[in-house]
Amino acid sequence: MSDLIRREDAITVLYRNTPFDAKGRALLDKCESEINDIPSADRPQGEWFKDDEGTFICSACGSGYKDQPTLMGKPMFKWCPLCGARMKGDNNE
Repeated sequence: MSDLIRREDAITVLYRNTPFDAKGRALLDKCESEINDIPSADRPQGEWFKDDEGTFICSACGSGYKDQPTLMGKPMFKWCPLCGARMKGDNNE
């Protein structure tokens, strides 16, 4: 899985590591603007399928999770912990 970061986390690191003088503040403003302009990463879409043994299988990467927590028989993960795919469909809501 590729590494994903939140924009807010990147901006927090910038603020923590940049001096707060006038030059530093101008740099922060420019960097924050550019970070916010970066397009979001496209994440794969998938669905959970349940096999005969009760294991939930991710359609995007094929990973299986036998002990995934469920709510009324539906998987609680809205994403695959291995590949990061967002789950869609009736079994995933």
